[in-house]
Amino acid sequence: MSILTMNMLLFISVLTFPLVQSHLALSQDKVELSSGIDETIVDHSVGPCEDFYQFSCGKWLEKTEIPSDLPMWDRSFMAIREKNREILRKILERYSQGTFKSPKNAYAKKLGSFYGACMDEKGIEKNSLSELSEQLKLIDHLELLDFKKSFPVLLAQLHLKGINVFFDLG
Repeated sequence: MSILTMNMLLFISVLTFPLVQSHLALSQDKVELSSGIDETIVDHSVGPCEDFYQFSCGKWLEKTEIPSDLPMWDRSFMAIREKNREILRKILERYSQGTFKSPKNAYAKKLGSFYGACMDEKGIEKNSLSELSEQLKLIDHLELLDFKKSFPVLLAQLHLKGINVFFDLG
């Protein structure tokens, strides 16, 4: 997956996060909610006063594999984030395929089109070289004699296009 595609997916997930609840409220989708203690992860072979961590997480540690693309994995926020991404991906796929028609959600078509364009890796790869050459032309036009004036302008132009050079504002 190209960097542009990954950045666009991150951008889409930020934009669409508030839509998850509205989508679920408007659709007939059932969302499985769970709460409480998950007894399947408790290791009863160890007493809680002996080794509480092993007691409370032992079975989960045995059966859980850290995803190969991540340095660590936990049951709380990382799992929640992945579940939210999966829900968002399914919603956006339905929007992009036009299979979800909601008169109450005015953004479904726009988000579906945007997501579909971002997931068109062949189109992105085809156009990425021309986009990159345009960005490199900006660097080529740095005036060597007046570098102090032209370099900050170039940085500003790149930052306005979402290309964070040397620093990021947030």
